[in-house]
Amino acid sequence: MRGGLPRKKTPVWKQVKLVKPGNIGAAGEVTGNAVFVIGSFVVVCLDLETGFELWRRPISDVPDHSIFCQRLWLFGTEVISLEAEGTTEIRNHGITATASRPLQIGTDIVVGHTRTGQIVAIDCETGTHRVAALGPKEYAMWFFLYRNSTLYAFCRDKIVRHYSWPGGALKDEWHLEVADPKRGGICSATWADDGDMLIFHNHNNSVVRLDPATREWRWERVVRAVLGETGARLVAREKRIAVAGQYLLTMLNADTGGILWEFDFYEYYQRTANNTSHPVFAGDYIYCTPGNHVVALEVATGKLAWESQKVTGDIMRQPIITEDRIIVVTLAGNVYCFQ
Repeated sequence: MRGGLPRKKTPVWKQVKLVKPGNIGAAGEVTGNAVFVIGSFVVVCLDLETGFELWRRPISDVPDHSIFCQRLWLFGTEVISLEAEGTTEIRNHGITATASRPLQIGTDIVVGHTRTGQIVAIDCETGTHRVAALGPKEYAMWFFLYRNSTLYAFCRDKIVRHYSWPGGALKDEWHLEVADPKRGGICSATWADDGDMLIFHNHNNSVVRLDPATREWRWERVVRAVLGETGARLVAREKRIAVAGQYLLTMLNADTGGILWEFDFYEYYQRTANNTSHPVFAGDYIYCTPGNHVVALEVATGKLAWESQKVTGDIMRQPIITEDRIIVVTLAGNVYCFQ
């Protein structure tokens, strides 16, 4: 929902056991009037208006991360060309082992090979790939950020910079001193509006704001996050930073690091909420998926503005948000659409 809130707490349509319950893949995608849902070794295409299944096809992975770029969809270790009519084509992209979280840069999808240190760029227009750079082999690449022709590869407690992208020349690397690889590491990072870098590390549950050019710290804030296996997630918009832990959503002031408000889903949902997923800003609200609910909180105050009815199965992935719909997939293999 880009502007207002859903009109009803009940879904306008749902698909029960659309995919195999249990290991649900990455968050899906909406393009045109088609909804693409990733399940366990399968991708399913639904009609956005009705939820009717248009087609499904097997894939060879259960990817934690995916990215959609000009009708090419990267699933972990393979690329598929997707069409709403059901035409698909699998393309090898040079990644034969676990891949990092992908990033789109222009018409390229950038993904890291976690074993060899290769950084592969896939051209979304042609489907071809190239080994664009070499990262550190001794550290597994987790994810990337990009700004001002510079690619940053995050490797647990290390940040590697590649200048003059897409040339990809290795310029330098540095350790984030607050991250102890034996006790934790960098879990999530994003950009502030002015180009500063925002980093969450789970060594002592801190959010750090720093200047990537000088490595100067602006501030550090310890948050009261209850963490899952992968730590907390950061999303930022304007002067707000949302930190989503396992039970708790914390909103920070981006300039000072001060805590604006907290929302404790663990207490509110009587200890049924076990995950806040990846929060999504939409208009004046931020959407989260604690346990088996979808909720909207006011960005300014943290007050609960809307909540869905209880759905079957926990929602473990980011909700898909369009102009007037919210779509979620649960661990029970069900898909729900709210409007």
